[in-house]
Amino acid sequence: PNETKIVQGQLNVGMCNRIRKTFPPFLEKSYNASKNVIIVAEDLDRPTVDFDRIRYYLKPYTRIKIVATYRRLHDWLLSFYNQIIDLYMGKYASGEEEYPSFVEWVQQQYEDFHSRHTVELIKRYKQNGFLEVGVVNIHDETTTLMQNFFCNHVPNAKETCLVIRNGMWNTTKSNVGGSHEYERLIIKARYQGKFKYPMDKKGAEKLSRKLVKIMNKAQRGLVDHLGLQCLPDDLALELMKTEMKHEREFFPEWYEMRGGDIGLKIDFEKVSRTKLCS
Repeated sequence: PNETKIVQGQLNVGMCNRIRKTFPPFLEKSYNASKNVIIVAEDLDRPTVDFDRIRYYLKPYTRIKIVATYRRLHDWLLSFYNQIIDLYMGKYASGEEEYPSFVEWVQQQYEDFHSRHTVELIKRYKQNGFLEVGVVNIHDETTTLMQNFFCNHVPNAKETCLVIRNGMWNTTKSNVGGSHEYERLIIKARYQGKFKYPMDKKGAEKLSRKLVKIMNKAQRGLVDHLGLQCLPDDLALELMKTEMKHEREFFPEWYEMRGGDIGLKIDFEKVSRTKLCS
């Protein structure tokens, strides 16, 4: 049996303090009952993670398995950008911080965020003595993410695996990002003095929706008026070569089934002039 303790949302000092008090007894109780504990924590991808401290807080457990999800680097960077924009939209709208386009953000932050990507992450855990490290490929269409995780990576989860395989456990929850270019245009126009409409997060979102409707009615998009700025060729090439290297190493059979280098190049070129542009 597996134990799950769910904490949702951005962690703050109060939440962390409560976890420090309640988590050790929870782990000890689960350990004494011979249960697995599954911990989902995105922040454990940071290069500054203290691995000895992780081991300390996971006592009395000594057998620890790390499972990371793999998403192609360009796809992951775009998703990360969307999350940051959602989180800081209030500051961008108020003019406290400059609102970067995706292309600007990647050029400024690539080295930092590349170090947090799946492949670099699992290298760090292996180098710091975590011997059981698994990778789940979210692009693998022969299985689902949940089935792959519980059937191939979680020990003693046969019942859960069977439930998922039989289609008795399904979730429709998804985290789908969208373009923020209209919001960015509205905010930039506001602080260039194009209009004096009060600006905050809700105001930017409201005006961007109106602009989308106007553009859709005219059957034109921002590209028709402003054009596209895409990633520099050298950075785009580095992203593509990095993805090729990752998938050859970690998912060789799946990679060849998808067409190998040629297949990835075709996929990448489709997005390099659309999704990876601002």
